[in-house]
Amino acid sequence: MTITIGKIELQQVPASLEVREQIREKIKTLDLTNTMTRNHLENLARTVVHNEQFLAWSMVLIGSRTWRNQVLAIPFDRRLLLLPHCMRSAEHCPAKYDSIGLCCESCGACELGNLKTLATSLGYHVMIAEGSPIVMQWILNGKVDAILGVGCLRSLERVFEKLQLTGIPAMAVPLHASNCRDSTTDIDWVKEMIQTPFLPSRQKTSSEKNKPTWIHLLRGAAKLFEKPPEESPKPPEKSSPEFLLPSDNPIRTASRIGLNYLSYGGKYYRPFIVLATYDALTGSMGTTPNGEKYVARFPDWVTKTAAAMESFHKASLIHDDIEDDDSFRYGQPTLHQLHGTAVAINVGDYLLGWGYHLITEIRDRIPLQNSVPRDEIVIEMLHVLSSAHLRLCEGQGAELHWKSQQNQPAPSDILKIYVLKTAPAFEAALIVGVLLAAASGTVDMGFYRKIKIILERFSRHLGVAYQIKNDLDDWLPDRLNKQTFGADIIQNRPTLLRALANFNINQQHDSIQNIFEQFQKNGVFENARQLIKRYAQKAREVVETIDHVPLQQLLLHFIETIAET
Repeated sequence: MTITIGKIELQQVPASLEVREQIREKIKTLDLTNTMTRNHLENLARTVVHNEQFLAWSMVLIGSRTWRNQVLAIPFDRRLLLLPHCMRSAEHCPAKYDSIGLCCESCGACELGNLKTLATSLGYHVMIAEGSPIVMQWILNGKVDAILGVGCLRSLERVFEKLQLTGIPAMAVPLHASNCRDSTTDIDWVKEMIQTPFLPSRQKTSSEKNKPTWIHLLRGAAKLFEKPPEESPKPPEKSSPEFLLPSDNPIRTASRIGLNYLSYGGKYYRPFIVLATYDALTGSMGTTPNGEKYVARFPDWVTKTAAAMESFHKASLIHDDIEDDDSFRYGQPTLHQLHGTAVAINVGDYLLGWGYHLITEIRDRIPLQNSVPRDEIVIEMLHVLSSAHLRLCEGQGAELHWKSQQNQPAPSDILKIYVLKTAPAFEAALIVGVLLAAASGTVDMGFYRKIKIILERFSRHLGVAYQIKNDLDDWLPDRLNKQTFGADIIQNRPTLLRALANFNINQQHDSIQNIFEQFQKNGVFENARQLIKRYAQKAREVVETIDHVPLQQLLLHFIETIAET
């Protein structure tokens, strides 16, 4: 069983194989040709199950069925089978763990070895882990094009949220329960999933042909930070003389650590937003099946700007981790844990400077034939970025203020913090993408000024929904990333969940489990979910005012992947 945040009932898998088979057969009769948003999935699931406790399980099966046709077109050696290590025989398993997961020895004590053998015989990549960050890395570096997995309902939900972001086809079979030890599943279903054939000649449906894919743009963003053989991303060209010094010279310390940190991990979502917005306004070719070659030909003044957005983001993460005293980021010790607080602060400052340096570098690379002056583009871009920077600091400052107080802020105060702390990051990336399109000559500054106001409103609603969802995720620990269950409470952070609670919280005396139960009892999680839906709907209403289909599709994608719950 797994607790669904925001609902008192427990989500379950039907206990009877006969019932599971009956529901699966019903799912095969559904019309699955429409775009599969989370809300659409849930509505379809309600047509095949009447027990609310089986809703999440049914949604996993419907989602898998939806993606099956696309998996058919992907070769076996481009598929990853993700199995949970909790299926191993805890008492008899001799296997060891490495940085990726369990190194199964196929000893016969459990089904993992048999499933691994079947999959590898067909050409699959196989990983026995749960929610490993390396899954996203394999997707972004182009190693795999489909994920087939087994897991408990909540683990599948978290993994599938990330896969929805990429548009990578995904199929899954849920575990019978989330007891984290000697877990079981429908093995025949897993084998059937693994043996989903490769049919290269299968004709795509019209909806598949017309559906945009974001994977090429995501991979394009990630490739900006791939490590060269010797070092991480190269320093700016024609930069200061210290870049000519040997890499082990003390003067290079900040650049060496900082540029390497850009390759640490993450989804590279900020540079993706920049590239995707630019692409949407310049022909939208990056979202086509052949989008990889178009993304590879983006001008360097576009990719440098996208890289700057990640530099700003990583700088803020370094400083946030220090201010919140977090110990892990991307499954690794935070920078201040590795190098000390003083070095980490300096590296964060370096990345801020490097980002602004990249922005100023593009000035001489913008096409001269464009009617918009180069200086106007760069000055406006710096204005947008510096404004976002200031508001982010104001939001973080308000959070730090409330963190030091005995009394807690009201929900309205928290929402103001979220508008300042979270929304500017989305806003800046979107607006910078529009400016790049203006620099290319495909839109004019009149369009820019009009759409800028709309994107500011959209980002406020999206940012608030995203941050509330992040508050909920704090109660869903990811052990591989070393996140602590209820860390916001433990570290006395002001959050909307805490502000919505109508009881006093004393993190020094109340157990986290007790606080969690009180949140459930008082409807805190459900109220937060309803607020997410409200702000997501407000964002949708803003999108409806935009008279540009590719940009509309992109913004709706953002809502569905980072604001739906």
